[in-house]
Amino acid sequence: MNFAYDKIIQGIGWNQNGNFYKNKYSTTERGNFWLKNIFDPLIDFPYYFKRNNIETNIISLESALKSNDNFVHYITLLSVHRDGNRFQILSTDLVEAINNKQCKLVIWDHEAQPCTKEDADVIVHKLKESMIIPENVILVTSNLLTMKSFPFKVVPWNYWESVMSVTNIDINLKKNPKKFLCLNRRPTDTRTYFVRKMWEKGILDQFNVSLGQVEGTDDFAKTTPYVYDSLSGNFVDGEEGHKEVSWLCSWHQEESYLNIVSESVFDRPDTLDISEKTWKPIAMKMPFIIIGQPFILKKLREYGYKTFPWDESYDEIVDPDKRMESIIDLVVTLNSRKDFIDMIESCDEIVDHNFDLLKRRRPEMDMIRALS
Repeated sequence: MNFAYDKIIQGIGWNQNGNFYKNKYSTTERGNFWLKNIFDPLIDFPYYFKRNNIETNIISLESALKSNDNFVHYITLLSVHRDGNRFQILSTDLVEAINNKQCKLVIWDHEAQPCTKEDADVIVHKLKESMIIPENVILVTSNLLTMKSFPFKVVPWNYWESVMSVTNIDINLKKNPKKFLCLNRRPTDTRTYFVRKMWEKGILDQFNVSLGQVEGTDDFAKTTPYVYDSLSGNFVDGEEGHKEVSWLCSWHQEESYLNIVSESVFDRPDTLDISEKTWKPIAMKMPFIIIGQPFILKKLREYGYKTFPWDESYDEIVDPDKRMESIIDLVVTLNSRKDFIDMIESCDEIVDHNFDLLKRRRPEMDMIRALS
């Protein structure tokens, strides 16, 4: 498999994605920024081909276009739609290679919210504007809801499950643990509401919790920020900043019993996305409750994962306000249980099963078949 990139630096492929990635690495004369694979090799397609014993070649786009060999070139959903129109700066030679099926053009939404039907409609329009045959384009998306009736192929990929399956930490004995872990960083309305409710109910002292500064002058806002996990790391801050957010940390597992996952999306009915936030407790052998979209637990069970011996009916509640109140009631109830530690220990078989399944599954296989 040949993967072609706009630029090759020390064997790593970089793609030009417009002037909205203002990271610290390098710029071209035109002011466009090159997005380095800052969590290379895990972020990129070739790693998962190699993981499944498929040989790959990293080549420059210039050399790919001079050859007769087939190749894959990918661009981001952000660059195509939400922050620009990457199609407009594709070379005439590359458009020709796409249209004659020498190049498979892949649009990938890994760096943003998952692609919606509205996004896909815009992609169709922009492809036609750019004289690109849609049938020669593949959309790789973390949106697990089925999207049909598009002229290009749509391939769901649980990317973060793949990442966490090859990311390891030592599973250690507990060290003076608190009952709950709840990492939030950005104080979105949903995250702020949940943490505020725990504070109002007087049980926030049972949490290892992070939450950024909440705007306002009320008593709760004055208690913020809560610093446990890093509050500063994000994708464009550079390599270390990203790892602070997305990599596994042994102290999360050592210092807490139950992971209350603050998912990236809580109320967005047109997508179903399972981010790294859910896969992290599975990779750390921790039981969890998910503050996220409905039916995430149902989807995990479809994959073969097991969930936990408490009331998980919140997962089936579509109304976001009622779902949040159900989660709050559940956490308060679990906190009050005198057999809390025994309850957690009864989950050992479940977390072991989930960990083993995470290591065995290959969620990238549909993506590999589509690109091969």
